[in-house]
Amino acid sequence: MLNPPYGKRLDANAPKLYADIGKKLSEFKDCVVAILAPKGACTENLLKNCAAIGLSGTKLIKTSHGGISLNCFVGKI
Repeated sequence: MLNPPYGKRLDANAPKLYADIGKKLSEFKDCVVAILAPKGACTENLLKNCAAIGLSGTKLIKTSHGGISLNCFVGKI
């Protein structure tokens, strides 16, 4: 389960962080992952760099926390 920083908790370039997370996750073949990602560029970069998260077997839960819209992805890498 990954709950990386987002919103006010993150002072750095959030979309780049999520791109880096996606690249790292793609190395973990046959692992099940759950990750929270803010909607928009962060989610787009995560999916672009770890295509397995966006496959049809992945469950997408749309939610929010502290007024920030989030996607929760649960699936196998």
